[in-house]
Amino acid sequence: MLGSAIGYFLLSLDSFDSLEEEVTVGSSRLREIQLVTGEESNASEANMVALFKINRALRKDMESLNEESDGAEEELNFLVPKIQKLKAELELALQELEKEKSDLIDFTNRLSGEEAKLLPLTKLKEDTMSELGLVGEEHQKIEQEWNRLDQNFSSLSRVRQAVLDSYLDTKKLLVEEIVRPFDIFYGDSLRIEIENVAPNGRGFFSKTGERDGMQKGFVFIVRTGGQWSEMPYYVRCTLVEKTYSFLEIIDQETQKNIPSIQAGEKLTLIRTAELSNPIGSPDFSEEKSLSHHDL
Repeated sequence: MLGSAIGYFLLSLDSFDSLEEEVTVGSSRLREIQLVTGEESNASEANMVALFKINRALRKDMESLNEESDGAEEELNFLVPKIQKLKAELELALQELEKEKSDLIDFTNRLSGEEAKLLPLTKLKEDTMSELGLVGEEHQKIEQEWNRLDQNFSSLSRVRQAVLDSYLDTKKLLVEEIVRPFDIFYGDSLRIEIENVAPNGRGFFSKTGERDGMQKGFVFIVRTGGQWSEMPYYVRCTLVEKTYSFLEIIDQETQKNIPSIQAGEKLTLIRTAELSNPIGSPDFSEEKSLSHHDL
């Protein structure tokens, strides 16, 4: 055993030199590794310091975030009921919106129906407006014609007025030259009022005298009211003064009763010719006397 060891030692003497070299190389590498390790250790320490700084900053940020999160949580707790309320209102609004959409669809459908009904009316309106335009043109033509006629009428009116003025002036001049007799003409009518009636009822007084053209002997047909009486009678003026006269009722065979007259009654006297025969004469006849038809 010992011999074997000695033999191995002797065999290994040659390898000691190479081993020493390896040790030298290893030592050199070890120093290099130590140097690198030192540098890395220094870098690690610097990194650790930086990490500690970052950690402190992060811790501060975390604390700030925690504080903010606490406030946010309180605000969130305050806002949750409002959010729920708003959510309920939103749901109600959505429901109302759906209802409004449904109503809008119904309204749109009705509107479409009304538009369909409106089409004939629109066509009728267009036709009516077209006809109205034609009527307007015709009205304009008629208005122009009316203006022309109005101008002609105005011209004729001026001519007529000028002619009328000339006629009236001429008539006035001619009338001024006419001298009317003062007496009442045959056929002239005179409106009188009975002042007094004779006691025997056969005559009456009137405030119509010479100033009114009354003369003694004038004969009149008497008309009462606005129309002729059943049988007109005759009167003769037998007394005339300036402001009054007396008119006597003339007897006629065809008139059996004396006409009834009274004070205040208004009569219309129409002058007629003298009777051809005296009243009571056998030659007197109704056919020979004048009546209101002869005037």
